[in-house]
Amino acid sequence: MKKFWDGFSSWEEADKEWEEQAKKSAQHYQVRKPVSFPKGPTIVPGQEKFLRCKGLYWLLTGKGWWRFWRELFCHPFSSFWRYLSSLRAPRSYTQNGDFFLYGINTVEEAERLLHDKETVLFVGFSYCQKPFECPFGRFSKGCSADLNNRICRQCPIGKAYHTLPEERTLFSIIPTASDIALAMIDAKKIYPHKKVLFLITTCEMALKMFGDFANAVGVPGIGVRLSGRVCNTLWAFTLSERGIKPGLTQLNEESEERFFSLLQQWREGQGR
Repeated sequence: MKKFWDGFSSWEEADKEWEEQAKKSAQHYQVRKPVSFPKGPTIVPGQEKFLRCKGLYWLLTGKGWWRFWRELFCHPFSSFWRYLSSLRAPRSYTQNGDFFLYGINTVEEAERLLHDKETVLFVGFSYCQKPFECPFGRFSKGCSADLNNRICRQCPIGKAYHTLPEERTLFSIIPTASDIALAMIDAKKIYPHKKVLFLITTCEMALKMFGDFANAVGVPGIGVRLSGRVCNTLWAFTLSERGIKPGLTQLNEESEERFFSLLQQWREGQGR
């Protein structure tokens, strides 16, 4: 599929045209919006206790994680050394606003990697960011990003897809936490001699539960915290992993702007 951004000479020109087309699509059919976005805590008080331990328990008992462990045991010394090194730190991440950094200390460090010709970028979106009317359904990896579909034209995921160059770029919708880990492992296999960097959106609970294991895989990157009807209890997260997620999430305005700024740097860093 030809990307929308490929038909323009500059990012700004493409972005302006995309937004105008999105508004026109909304005039004919506007995707449903959430009634409200609660302003309460991202994680309910008390639920944040022992999240790293809960993450380990999840990986040991949850479905779909057997392959993750198998891959780690292929390189046991390096994987478990990285995991133990992560555990020794007070947190598995460095936080910058809604940006959670793993394996890097600053956003500027990520930006330098985006301009490195040896970098491969994995871009992933939590399925709960999908519109209710998504043609593939919300709890799926499917994403058509169809320019002729009025729903896709209003979806930030579709917009992000159309900014991405084909070279050294991987794109995915993330239904479960194990899909994130396996996608990173696969990226390292597809590009064994490149530097893989991830940029994903997900809830704060997942970012804090599984950060140590992102470090164990050895792929640096940024997890961007979602707002709205996020999983703010472990039970809500459990239901979400089963595809039960009636609420909609999104990046807040500032975080979305920063997110697309990184995609712009990635695209322009490849000479486009």
